[in-house]
Amino acid sequence: MSSVDNLEFYFKRINDAMISYANNELKELDLTYSQMEVICFLMENKYKKVYQKDIEKHLHLTHPTVIGLLKRLKSKGLIIITTSSEDKRKRNIKLTDKILDIEEKINFKRQEMEEHVKRFLNNDEIIELERLLKVICENVIYNL
Repeated sequence: MSSVDNLEFYFKRINDAMISYANNELKELDLTYSQMEVICFLMENKYKKVYQKDIEKHLHLTHPTVIGLLKRLKSKGLIIITTSSEDKRKRNIKLTDKILDIEEKINFKRQEMEEHVKRFLNNDEIIELERLLKVICENVIYNL
């Protein structure tokens, strides 16, 4: 079986290309794709308490990786990290008001990146692709 005959080859190439494209698009905001993922998770959960562990779990990232991402976001003034009053082992992560300056741009960039991929497909193909990707996620990622 050649490398182009297996799904891993395609998934890897698509993932690498999309992350590269995203990183290039996010340069003007001084963000990386990984940092944007953390910010988007925090924006989606802005009315809940979000702990570092929640980010690790949701994004399937290791503890050291999340620590590095949070340090960089904190140094950019985009997040505040506090120790939980209920459990001193937990670190609560919150967005700062500085995010309001770039929230619209982040949402626009996310939409732009998705449109970049979708422009090659018609509506029926997009629906089928989303259905297939959900099946793969539910049966591969969550059952490993």
